[in-house]
Amino acid sequence: AVRGTPERRRILITLMVLVWNSLEFKLAFTKGQLVITVTWIGITITIEQEGIRAKVKLSIIDDIMTDLEAFGRSNIISKKELHSFLGKLSHVSGLLLVLRPFMIPMWAAWGAPSPADKPGCIWASQTETETEWFRVFFAGNGASVERYFSLDAYNRVGTVVEIGTDASAWGLGCWLSVDGDITEYFT
Repeated sequence: AVRGTPERRRILITLMVLVWNSLEFKLAFTKGQLVITVTWIGITITIEQEGIRAKVKLSIIDDIMTDLEAFGRSNIISKKELHSFLGKLSHVSGLLLVLRPFMIPMWAAWGAPSPADKPGCIWASQTETETEWFRVFFAGNGASVERYFSLDAYNRVGTVVEIGTDASAWGLGCWLSVDGDITEYFT
């Protein structure tokens, strides 16, 4: 992403390409895009005045929903299909970090031994909670799974909020600080 006047952007891009070429990096010029909105590895990235908006392609969300529906129709899930599903989710979770904790039990189920009478499969009940969570999440957000990266956040402009916690064998403590002043705490 390059910011500036059209002339300034052309100069910066030319410099980057010349440096990369001088370092003998192989460049795929046919994949280059000099526009406001680009699609890159299944995500549409749009440059806005105060930041960048990244949105997951609807076709990926549709694939995830199709997989979730298929998982709900059977009491077993093929490990091969689960692996493909987790690959799609991993792609989306690169943008939406909130998905990652729900993927951990699914990866654990994928890596667990298969039932003796169902080789290459897992029981659907092993991932029932997570698949239901994903189903509800994507049903409510399907067409608008996106993340906004503001310049203010990047430059750390605004209120600074910090949360600190600590625990021991005897108790737990936590504090909340707003712009350096502790506003709340408990022990």
